[in-house]
Amino acid sequence: MEYLYEVYNVTVEPVTRVDTTTKFEDLERLFENKYYSFHTHCVHVCKLTTDELVDVFNSEEDMAGHRQMLERRSWGPKMTIREIVTPTPVHGTHMHVEDDGFHIDSIQEVSAINPPHYQDFMVVEHGSYQWLEVMCRVERYRNNPNEFIAALELQVRKYIDRRGKKDADLQEAEKGLWYHKFMVAYIKNGCKPIYVRDIEAILARK
Repeated sequence: MEYLYEVYNVTVEPVTRVDTTTKFEDLERLFENKYYSFHTHCVHVCKLTTDELVDVFNSEEDMAGHRQMLERRSWGPKMTIREIVTPTPVHGTHMHVEDDGFHIDSIQEVSAINPPHYQDFMVVEHGSYQWLEVMCRVERYRNNPNEFIAALELQVRKYIDRRGKKDADLQEAEKGLWYHKFMVAYIKNGCKPIYVRDIEAILARK
């Protein structure tokens, strides 16, 4: 628990705090269940240790960005020592991951379309699962595939809608295409869990 989330009603004067929680999942649930709305409320995010205001949520997009930041932080410790190989590796260069972080032997272009922090999300005895491979097997999404499809669609739309605002246009388009392919392959597979390595084969099915 790193943050304190404070919900404020912005329709009254003075603006009034109406709820607090240290669990981001509880905060999301309150807004998902329409207990609060960003039309009438905002969320202040404070550091628990210093009480410093570090962020303000005024929309669902703000909250989704915070969720993504928390997820990316959680991926780091799960990574094991391994080579990171790009689809088109630069000759004579490589990078590997050690327990204390990245150790760069020499410069290499790491794939921005399917970057390392999405891979090896769950390491098991005979291999590893990427993040999306795990998510499509989570009970909630396995039993409610339309929710998983909607989440994939949001990812596609995110990268398409932000073209020209963050990374290179082609990179954003390719990221959107990567998620779109996963979504189509998942649907084509009867909304049953898939592996990234099987996407092209599934898409090629008649």
